[in-house]
Amino acid sequence: MITDEAHRTQYGTLALNMRNALPNANFIGFTGTPLFTNDQITMQVFGDYVSTYDFQRAVEDKATVPLYYDSRGDTLGVATNDINERIAEKLEEIEISDIDVSQRLQKELRRDYHIITAEKRLNQIAKDFVEHYTTSWETGKAMFVCIDKLTCVRMYELISQYWEQKAEETEESWKMAAGEEKDYLSNQLIWMKETKMAVIVSEEQGEVEKFKKWKFDITSHRRLMKNGFELSDGTRIDVDSAFKKEEHPFRIAIVCAMWLTGFDVPSLANLYLDKPLKAHTLMQAIARANRVNGDKNNGLIIDY
Repeated sequence: MITDEAHRTQYGTLALNMRNALPNANFIGFTGTPLFTNDQITMQVFGDYVSTYDFQRAVEDKATVPLYYDSRGDTLGVATNDINERIAEKLEEIEISDIDVSQRLQKELRRDYHIITAEKRLNQIAKDFVEHYTTSWETGKAMFVCIDKLTCVRMYELISQYWEQKAEETEESWKMAAGEEKDYLSNQLIWMKETKMAVIVSEEQGEVEKFKKWKFDITSHRRLMKNGFELSDGTRIDVDSAFKKEEHPFRIAIVCAMWLTGFDVPSLANLYLDKPLKAHTLMQAIARANRVNGDKNNGLIIDY
């Protein structure tokens, strides 16, 4: 028996029934992200590795581009190294079955949650994101990963604010510049004004009232997620297709769980992480940025 995605579906009743029905069969599993937690261990079910294909071989084969890592949390003084493991473990536990991640995190990791979502901290990160991405604007699209849905909307508001400020500063610099610098700033300013940003999170019952309690409105974000972007000819394009389309100005996706796995966007070059991840979830997430695309040299993981 040969199984693809062997990390996902091979540990339940149906898989056990298959093994009981075929006691003499050999089982071979293919996986990019083997599980190494508790009893869900890929090697216990399928045995030792027959063959492995790592990041380095994929780069040498030109199947992917290199991934570079930039740890900015310590530089900004917003790192949460001492609590990352606790939050990552709790997220892994509750995201599988619990829709209201924010409420569970606040209840069970109250102090840790408030540290990582503190207004001052998120402000610093939003400002740094804008500074960083607007100086690497020619590299490709960006994905920003937050701890939960509420924080996605908060970061959208903060990033929008600093994006507008940066555009105004760039316009002032453009007015004072000359020659090649003026041309560069002109192109950068056009790119900034064209760029669209969206929150991409799963829908849940009662979400409108839930966000209202925090003085945020999810309805405009949900409308965009459902209806997509309007094109110049009056037709619409869904958010998935718009983000995958290199030339579409939807360049910044703010997510917490959706699009972190199995969502290939070759033009995605920068992945900004402000959510503690571990094991297979981390592996799947960072692989969003290593797809080959034209002249793309590498993917960049920016870790807060």
